[in-house]
Amino acid sequence: MSNLILLTEIVIFEDVILSEEDETGLTKLYFDQNLGPVKEGKQIRFSYLLGSYPRFLMDYVSVG
Repeated sequence: MSNLILLTEIVIFEDVILSEEDETGLTKLYFDQNLGPVKEGKQIRFSYLLGSYPRFLMDYVSVG
């Protein structure tokens, strides 16, 4: 696995929703990294960091 795409949906108001079809760059995030295989006992975790430069973070965590 060398590329990963995270698809999200953002609800702004009840009737205003951004989805992957909107091509805003907010709802379709490309992780262009050489991820390699996920080793046994590990999984990929995504989190969102708030602050002056909000962004998604990705890391490997142990399971169990």
